[in-house]
Amino acid sequence: MHKKLFILSILFLVVLSISAVEAMELADNSTVGQENASQLLGAGLETNSSASADVKYVSSSKVKSVNLKTSKVSTTYGSGKYLIVKAIDAKTKKPVNNLKINLKFYTGKKYKIITKKTNASGVVKCSVSTLGIGSHKVIVKLKSTKIKSKSIKTYVKISKAKITISAPKTTNYFNESKKFNITIKNKESKKVMKNIKVNVKVYTGKKYKSYSLKTNKYGVVSFNTKSLSKGAHKVTVNVKSSSKVKAASKN
Repeated sequence: MHKKLFILSILFLVVLSISAVEAMELADNSTVGQENASQLLGAGLETNSSASADVKYVSSSKVKSVNLKTSKVSTTYGSGKYLIVKAIDAKTKKPVNNLKINLKFYTGKKYKIITKKTNASGVVKCSVSTLGIGSHKVIVKLKSTKIKSKSIKTYVKISKAKITISAPKTTNYFNESKKFNITIKNKESKKVMKNIKVNVKVYTGKKYKSYSLKTNKYGVVSFNTKSLSKGAHKVTVNVKSSSKVKAASKN
């Protein structure tokens, strides 16, 4: 009986020893596996990192084919709106930097070509809100003939601007040299409008003095109140309909 127990104990110890050795070997193999996985993962991360560190655009000198994109513009005169064109590398789908683009603006049969370079976003912006009233066809194409690209067509529609007139009440001292300012803005964009003809009447009772003025680069016309008599004076402001703006008035 004792011999059997002794033999069983020895066998149990042997089994334990073998299990411990296998466990150590597995642990060692697992460590090696982890190291290899870390190396692969590290290599993969380095690749991804270097890829994400790449520039977000493609230089025009490395491009073989480009796709141009744009859209129609419909706005009012003097709104400050732009026609925007984007150049995309046909292969990488990344924007193309420093690429010359021709924009051919038609007014009837006449046209004007404007050349601009794309920025780091592959974009060119061309101000269009001072074009004549009406619809203008625009042909967009690359200036370079070495890069493959199709020209595209779009339209810019300019309508007469609705305007706002700002002429706040003011109190001035008699015989004081001070200006009464009137500001004209584009109703759509809230931007000031220059070179707009404005008719101003300043009343003293039923009589009035008339001024024919034109807005400066700040959209402002003004007159001096020094010559006005004591008392309240009504001021009316009128802008006649023109090739650029719709009629407007303020009493």
